[in-house]
Amino acid sequence: MTGGVRQWWLEREPREKLLLAVAGALCVLIAAYQFAFMPSSAFRAEQERAFSAALSEYAYVSSVTDNMMETRSVPSREQPLQAVLTNTSGLYGLTISRLVPAEADGMNVWLDSASPQLLFAWVADLERSHGVRVERAAIRRNQEGDKVTANLFLQRQE
Repeated sequence: MTGGVRQWWLEREPREKLLLAVAGALCVLIAAYQFAFMPSSAFRAEQERAFSAALSEYAYVSSVTDNMMETRSVPSREQPLQAVLTNTSGLYGLTISRLVPAEADGMNVWLDSASPQLLFAWVADLERSHGVRVERAAIRRNQEGDKVTANLFLQRQE
């Protein structure tokens, strides 16, 4: 087989050999451009677009969290406990089913279906940012298994 190709090549004129060599080199260059350079430059452009989108999303999230921190910096002691509880529970996506005022500036709170992670994050935020702590709690797993029912007695710290 190689003898046939070799024989064919030797039968070509020098001018034909030159033209075939140039055509072969051009084919290699076109193939390298099409299958190596173009995909890598398209990948780079796509990654630059993704990076720009991530930067703009980061700027948006940063501005939203800055706004949230500004609203949280308002002294919550001036707000009624009920307002603090309803405002902050909404930030965590929790739905309070019942609020009942109790003795000594306390509040009984019932949540029928809440994610445990969100519930504990909310309680931690109440204590850290608003001076409200849990005095008593009854937390039970719901029938679904991934949600809990909670009855909390919350009170401002002195």
